[in-house]
Amino acid sequence: MKNNSWIKKYKESIELVENSTDVLTGFNANIDCVHKVSELDINLEGAEPKFKDTASSLSDLRSCLAYCIQEGENHEIKLDMDIDFEGEKFIGGQGGIMANYLAKTGNGIIFYTPFLSQELADKLEDKILYPVIEGEFRLKNVRDSSNTDRTKTNHIFEFDQEKSGRLIVSDNLKGFGPYFRKGIEDKLGVIQDNIDCALLSGFHNVEGNKEAKLKKAALQLAKIEVPLHLEYAHKDDETASNILKHIAPEVDSLGMDETEFKKMVRLLYDEELEEDVSLGEAFHHSKEIVEDLEVSRLHLHTYRYHITVTGKSYPRKPEKIRKSMLYGEISAIQKAETGVIPDLTDIEDFNMENKELNGLRELEHFEDFFNLDSFSETGIARLDEHQVVAIPTIIHQKPERTVGMGDIISSGAFVSEINGD
Repeated sequence: MKNNSWIKKYKESIELVENSTDVLTGFNANIDCVHKVSELDINLEGAEPKFKDTASSLSDLRSCLAYCIQEGENHEIKLDMDIDFEGEKFIGGQGGIMANYLAKTGNGIIFYTPFLSQELADKLEDKILYPVIEGEFRLKNVRDSSNTDRTKTNHIFEFDQEKSGRLIVSDNLKGFGPYFRKGIEDKLGVIQDNIDCALLSGFHNVEGNKEAKLKKAALQLAKIEVPLHLEYAHKDDETASNILKHIAPEVDSLGMDETEFKKMVRLLYDEELEEDVSLGEAFHHSKEIVEDLEVSRLHLHTYRYHITVTGKSYPRKPEKIRKSMLYGEISAIQKAETGVIPDLTDIEDFNMENKELNGLRELEHFEDFFNLDSFSETGIARLDEHQVVAIPTIIHQKPERTVGMGDIISSGAFVSEINGD
């Protein structure tokens, strides 16, 4: 019965396709070259499962892949070798994926990345606007706005074992800074007049004088008064510490997956979490992070559940938060279904074929531990002056593609939640 109740809630969330919001996204976008490990001529038998932060040889790549498959984890490492495998090319980078998804689902999008090649621009939806200075400030069609011939290309190795997952082997873009260039910065007020909220990411890809660039970015973020979401990614401890020190205080909302959450907890509290973080642990540390980083909202999406924890004065109703989380999950599942970023029709076509509800037991355990009434049915509670909203996930049994699902979950949930305020 509970399963049916949650599936009904999922289907009811589809009505959010009727909403639209004006959104600013940035800063990271690249080309993703996607490879399915099962289809590659790369023998993992005998490879030592070992995590390395850089792939400098085929042996390094095999070890990292074996590790990710064994542990069921997603990781991103540096590229320091030539990769000869052919793959299918898509828009990549959190900022780029969120921009395309939100544009394809009826929202008005302004996207900014400092280095925009024509190859990259052609992978972005042609409805997207890009700020330029051409004598005067303009919001121009992104396809007509290229400013460099340099393109960052990441190689994504997808696997589907007990858990679907991926290893991202990431190139870098020399000189990249996750902030607006001077002429655009001067017109932030104009951009802000044209948006309802902002979703920014890519701070982990900063190159050069990293702390100075992150401080510069933070000063710009302080000028943005609309609700601002950071989709968090961890590349190395030093950069992550600077992101938490300089960027996090300027945002309202944080989003991340389970791997990133465990890294953040380790960095902030010197605590190693178990492989599968329970819903109770997720709530405990999420409320710590909300308090310590002074953000209004944290959204964690895992394979088994999603949880959003907010402060006591958060203005949006828990029912709206829940419906928006469900909508974000459906959007991501439809990407897994088709292999491409979904549009409105894809979301409206959602059904449960080849899919199953997952994680309801986590909600039941949470309900029992805190002696709550009906939490496993509603996913809503107020605890320790914090609001918690949780949902069970949907698992696609035969996913076409998993990269970018988290970015779609986070952006779909946040933008839908903001809409109508």
